[in-house]
Amino acid sequence: MLDLYKKNFWGMQAFIAIFTVAVFFMCHRIVGVAGLFFFTMEVSAVIGAAWGARLRRRWRGSVL
Repeated sequence: MLDLYKKNFWGMQAFIAIFTVAVFFMCHRIVGVAGLFFFTMEVSAVIGAAWGARLRRRWRGSVL
């Protein structure tokens, strides 16, 4: 999982940062909403990397 997360780390962080700033300004500068959005995106990135690593292992033939 870590290799898949490291491979896309900077691109994903840039995407999350841009959209977090957009949410911050669209929600009239409410820090709590932007913070919750940021947290959700970060957790989703880690879960997505774990899921992708699991699928990659399964495609290679080594089932958990």
